[in-house]
Amino acid sequence: MGFGQRLTRRVPPTILGLLTGTAVFYAFWALGYGAYLGPTLGRLPEALPLPRYFTGFGSLLADRALWPVLFILTVGAFSLAIVSSLDVLLCVRVMDGVTGERSNGSWERLRIGVANIVASGFGAIPSGLNLGASTANHRAGGRSRLDAIIAAGVILLAVVLLGPLIAFLPRVVIAGMLLVVGIQLFDGWSLGHLARLFARERAHWRAMGLDLFVVLLVATTTLVFDPVVGVGVGVVIAVLFFLVRMSRSVVRRSYHGDTVRSRRARHPKLMDLLAERGRQIAVFELEGPIFFGTAEGLAGRVEAVAKAGARYVILDLKRVNELDSTGARILLQIHERLRKQGGADAPEPCP
Repeated sequence: MGFGQRLTRRVPPTILGLLTGTAVFYAFWALGYGAYLGPTLGRLPEALPLPRYFTGFGSLLADRALWPVLFILTVGAFSLAIVSSLDVLLCVRVMDGVTGERSNGSWERLRIGVANIVASGFGAIPSGLNLGASTANHRAGGRSRLDAIIAAGVILLAVVLLGPLIAFLPRVVIAGMLLVVGIQLFDGWSLGHLARLFARERAHWRAMGLDLFVVLLVATTTLVFDPVVGVGVGVVIAVLFFLVRMSRSVVRRSYHGDTVRSRRARHPKLMDLLAERGRQIAVFELEGPIFFGTAEGLAGRVEAVAKAGARYVILDLKRVNELDSTGARILLQIHERLRKQGGADAPEPCP
């Protein structure tokens, strides 16, 4: 799976790893080493997915004996909804960094919620977006919404028809695939922070150390207790940081080149040209801290002026007193989106 793309680009690395591992497993089995190998997955239970559970939901309200259970179910459902919503938002944000696009997190959560409601009638368990599957899908060449439909169809086909074939898959091969996927899910940003701290880059050691402390705290809480507690701790810390850092909008002032000009004396022809095309220049004077809360609003305003016809976007950062890693990443994403729309870096500082 790690070197699959170097060998061939026609076969996704996940499929290549599955086929190679299975072939090696049965090669050792044929050579008489079956006693040293682990078991296979075994035959899956066969059942057609039918909406047989919808009628049971009505009995929760009709049968008064079940009413005390509704509170427990509501608390559990609410906790799962929070975890799934945050999982969706995190997955969307990570994939936006991979693809360079900007997704609508609210729309994605709405779709996942409706899908869970419908799927529950068929006996499915609640689920959200899977970062590992999304990353693997993108690395395999998936670039449109059709690939998600195809993936869901293949899974449905495998569950309904390919149960006898899946039974022969070795568990050790599945374990190896999960190991690779788990390693690929390590956050490169956090590892980069850790490497810079060990390299004694002291310029922003406080911000980097604080970010790593939050990551370690949430991860430890999740492992010791459960994901709900970990998410709760992460949300509380994020809210506290938001209240401390967020005082007002990061955009102090925004204007176009035809409304605000410098005091520098220019040739009359240049002044006429500036008056004619100055609307294509958009300037944002920023102040205060730039992090994920303030940078998202800035990203929306920059994209709005770009769509309105601005060809030159200038960010004035001289009044910015703090720029953390999340804000820097969003600024880089703004740069990449503008570049994909035909933009380019300025060859030299603007006079």
